[in-house]
Amino acid sequence: MDDPSASYRSLSHTQVIRKFKRTSVPRDRRRAYLGISLLAGILMWAGIDLRRMEDAVIDVEIEFQRQLPADWTFVAPLENAAKVTVRGSRRQLTAIQEVNLMIQPELSAEALSGDMYKGKVALLPSQVSGLPPGVEIRGISPAAIDVNLARVTTRYIGVEAGDITGEPAPGYVVGAVRRPDPPATAVTGPKQILDKITPADVVRTKAFDVQDGKGVVGGMVGLEPFVKDGETMLPMGQVYLSVELVEIPAVREFEQQLDVKAMIDSPFDRYAGLILSPPAVRVAISGPQSLVDKVNPGEIIVYADIRDRVPAAPGEFNIKCRTIAPPRIQVTKIEPDTVKWIAREAPLPEGEGTAEARPAASNG
Repeated sequence: MDDPSASYRSLSHTQVIRKFKRTSVPRDRRRAYLGISLLAGILMWAGIDLRRMEDAVIDVEIEFQRQLPADWTFVAPLENAAKVTVRGSRRQLTAIQEVNLMIQPELSAEALSGDMYKGKVALLPSQVSGLPPGVEIRGISPAAIDVNLARVTTRYIGVEAGDITGEPAPGYVVGAVRRPDPPATAVTGPKQILDKITPADVVRTKAFDVQDGKGVVGGMVGLEPFVKDGETMLPMGQVYLSVELVEIPAVREFEQQLDVKAMIDSPFDRYAGLILSPPAVRVAISGPQSLVDKVNPGEIIVYADIRDRVPAAPGEFNIKCRTIAPPRIQVTKIEPDTVKWIAREAPLPEGEGTAEARPAASNG
């Protein structure tokens, strides 16, 4: 019987290699297989990495207003954020950045039972809203925040004008500042502070600009914050404020003297020819520049009323001079301000005569 091993041994070395030689793969296909293997490895690594649990610290806003009743307010500034430590996969932690997380602390009914509350309020994981599913809260820092609350109320406080700024038109100055309208405003603040308001407390308007104005300048103006016992409160609305801008007074003295007219008891009595000494006086006037410059000397009437006579010597009387001037013009000087009347005949008895000759208006 033939020996198989002998047959195998009879094969040449070349024949054995050819028999077991692997089929060759094209180079392009080998590169494709290598890329697919590499991509699969990356995806497998990324999937494992995304599922890996990690910790992260994020800043989360504290939102109290929704839980605070409308008639309560914060007396002191409140912590507006806390640091929250969370645990989750990288994918979950990335998703947190796309949502609006918020801590909404809860106030007990006992804390809001009086007019004010000062204490601590705990920050709990259950109060955090907006977390993606599967994210765990590991801690919150601080664990509690200081809260200073007060019940608010409204009081009405008087309003007064604040600073007047700007330069009026040339020739004008700031005159009367009229009372604001309305004369009072509502101020809302802590009850225990507003209960201390007295009639002397006022709210001032913001600065009112009268630049290049003349006459009466008015407009709506805001109000400055009201401060009481270190607490600042904002008044509501605006008020109307008006400022009177008056012309700068000018003084003018007439170069020529003005005749003094004699005002007698009756146009028919014997004193029509009385003689005054001196017969003319020097006169100065004042008023708005635009009016003073236009006054004609003839518009200023200087007169002596015989009924004002005061005995000075036998047959002599002193009479004080009086004037009549146009509107808004004042006579500031009459020199001399008294004239002498020397009577030629005995004067009429006291009380005789009529009042028709007396001027209707007098600036003297």
